[in-house]
Amino acid sequence: MKLLEVKHVHKCYANTRRVSEVLHDLSFAAEEGSFTAIMGKSGSGKKHFVKLYRFFASY
Repeated sequence: MKLLEVKHVHKCYANTRRVSEVLHDLSFAAEEGSFTAIMGKSGSGKKHFVKLYRFFASY
């Protein structure tokens, strides 16, 4: 059974000089009882994804 499913998530930040896309078309599913690691280089959006997940999981 799927515990978490994410489809086509995008997140951007804009300032006066440019737009930074921190999440681009992120999709995955985590099964109940599984272990999931979020991996990526520095600045790739790992923390932003976790913050978004925590926000939506509180509902």
